[in-house]
Amino acid sequence: MQQGAADFIEKPWNEENLLAAILRAARLNETKKQLNKLSEKNKQLSKYYASKLELVKGISQKMAGIWQTIEKTAPTDANILITGENGSGKEEIAKSIHNLSNRSGAPFIAVDLGSLSPSLFESELFGHIKGAFTGANNNKTGWFETANGGTLFLDEIANLNLEQQAKLLSAIQRKEISQVGSTKVISLDIRIVSATNANLNDLVKSGKFREDLLYRLNTIQINIPPLRDRKEDIPLLAEFFLHKFKNKYNKPLLKTNTTLIKRLQSYSWPGNIRELKHIMERMVILSDNDKLGIPDTPFANEKEIMNTSTLDNSSLNLEQIEKNLIIKAIGKAKGNYTKAAILLGITRKTLYNKIEKYGI
Repeated sequence: MQQGAADFIEKPWNEENLLAAILRAARLNETKKQLNKLSEKNKQLSKYYASKLELVKGISQKMAGIWQTIEKTAPTDANILITGENGSGKEEIAKSIHNLSNRSGAPFIAVDLGSLSPSLFESELFGHIKGAFTGANNNKTGWFETANGGTLFLDEIANLNLEQQAKLLSAIQRKEISQVGSTKVISLDIRIVSATNANLNDLVKSGKFREDLLYRLNTIQINIPPLRDRKEDIPLLAEFFLHKFKNKYNKPLLKTNTTLIKRLQSYSWPGNIRELKHIMERMVILSDNDKLGIPDTPFANEKEIMNTSTLDNSSLNLEQIEKNLIIKAIGKAKGNYTKAAILLGITRKTLYNKIEKYGI
């Protein structure tokens, strides 16, 4: 083992143990290959990263101040908490922090905590060994171990219950984990970047979030303003997405125009950058020549969309009504998808599915 062996098998051995050892070795070998590729790719894609960083850098004074914080803190190992409405670019900020850090050649692992069921929380984050519980038919490496040496991005951190928060706090404090069903301790060298659209200080006051965990997460806190509060960034973002999608759909002649930019800047963007991205992609797909058309929805008819109580015979299409109601709910919830789902009387997962369905 000291000379570099990946594993060993004790006698007497059986086929099952041998197969498990081979699979572990294969997975380790594949991980090493990916890390080598990442390291090489990092050298080759500096221009790409520069363009990606422009996306979050923006041109507004608000984003300029945020960018200064990112540049100062990225090279450190300080844990960072990113706050802001859904769709405001929190994951892009996290990726940029990772790409500017000394860990850029190691994995960046993003985990949506809001999508994890409580029963699988420990297994997903920390991993498990075969037979640890019903259904654990194989060993599983958790996200913490997969991100070892790199950055672990924990999105929707406010969705954790108090029991889950305690387990997460223990892993961060001790910098070590144990897989479910195992007593073996795995040491961690990991940076935590977390994100939420909730006010964690308010949750601490109401007893729904641990204060000690908050202190561990927000050594540095970065608050991303909603797109409606930095509309001077919209032309740059629109050009960024246009460049991306006109290349993707092979429409190199497409250009923005003054009328379109003004229309984009007049809309309130309840879905923030994510919504702008979807709009730009839809416009590119539907354009037939070298000029981007202005779609009928959402921003062209925002007043109609926000007033679903006045429906005429031309607006009785069920899917359109549902789409309008979702947009209205997201706007009323100020981009908070959890609150929007509650207003609509559906689950957060259902809301995500419908957002995907309608391209909101």
